[in-house]
Amino acid sequence: MKTIALSVLVAVASIAHAQEFKFTPKWQLNKPIILEYTYYDLEDKKDGERKFDTIHADIQMMLVREDDNFCYFDWKYTSYYQEMTDNSTTYKKMTGPVIAKFVTQAPIQFKVDKADWEVKLLNEETIDSLKDIAIAEALAARPKKENADEDEEAGAELVLGMGVSTQLEKKVYAVISDYFTLYENKKLVLNKKTDIAETMGEKDMKDVSKMVGSMEGYMLLDDKDASVYNFHTEIKMDMSKMMNMFAELAKNLDKDKKKKGKKNEIPELSNAPINTFTTIDVQINKGDMLMQYFMQTVTMDAKDTWIASSGDMKKILRVKP
Repeated sequence: MKTIALSVLVAVASIAHAQEFKFTPKWQLNKPIILEYTYYDLEDKKDGERKFDTIHADIQMMLVREDDNFCYFDWKYTSYYQEMTDNSTTYKKMTGPVIAKFVTQAPIQFKVDKADWEVKLLNEETIDSLKDIAIAEALAARPKKENADEDEEAGAELVLGMGVSTQLEKKVYAVISDYFTLYENKKLVLNKKTDIAETMGEKDMKDVSKMVGSMEGYMLLDDKDASVYNFHTEIKMDMSKMMNMFAELAKNLDKDKKKKGKKNEIPELSNAPINTFTTIDVQINKGDMLMQYFMQTVTMDAKDTWIASSGDMKKILRVKP
């Protein structure tokens, strides 16, 4: 299951080339690990408009069985709360309550391959069934438009369903991958600051350059703390190439709307850089080598570009004391 943002994928992919350190986590069977998950996303527009999206959740994770090849886990959201600004789109404002309603009803069951620590969901059909029920209930409870036809109702269901599925991947399933960020690539360089370009190799760098304008950064795993290993990554990326591709796609889609008399203002594109700054910090307990803390922050500065906004995102997953 690979649902982490591009910046995290880049950092994790680069780790795979290192050969000098190996994590061997020691979970205890049927012993709950209590985690706290916080997500914060803020966008400031140049015109003064401000949008935010926050999530707070409590999670119970537990190893339920193990064999020679896999570890099997239950990942239960015991609470899940999301809040958005009022000027968010209707479907976005509905996704939070919909997800909160079904994601706490059943544990997410998955297995982890001991060979590469790849995560594979086991009960996705059960979760999807609960999701579909929650979506249907949300649509039934919303105010009905007068003279709404079947096509309009079907469109509303499709839009909400797609929105919930996207947010489920991004904000629910992705947290599981965050927990296993270091385990998925178990050979790391210890106490050596390594340039991202050096570890990724020429081919990977070319693949990244197809999507983003440029990238630079480093990573460091150290054992200087008496009780934990600390992993730190910093990445700077110019996202202008990717954002311009999205904008061009939006322009093409907008042509049909203009034919129907609707107009959306799509700004003129420019080659100005749209820089994002990403940091990732992970702490692993030296005794049992279990993840204690994960934090990812992403800052975008694009107020003086055609996007006319800046943003800050922070995601934290930590073991509660």
